[in-house]
Amino acid sequence: MADVSKRLGMLKGGADDVKQHRWFCKIEWKALLSKKIAMSYKPSIKTAGDTSNFNSYPDSDNIAQTLKAGDDPFLEW
Repeated sequence: MADVSKRLGMLKGGADDVKQHRWFCKIEWKALLSKKIAMSYKPSIKTAGDTSNFNSYPDSDNIAQTLKAGDDPFLEW
């Protein structure tokens, strides 16, 4: 089982470890915080409750029926 205490962001550097990761190397964090960066993609939103930009997934009660008792990922949570 993975040790979640060793995940990026959970180490001594905290959020700075994430911000310094090469995936985010081109982000200017101060400009982002002050909202001076233009968004590269802005989804179309029709109403306040519009979820058309998200994929559809089955309700969780449908998934629970396919799990065996020992397969519950939250059993020891």
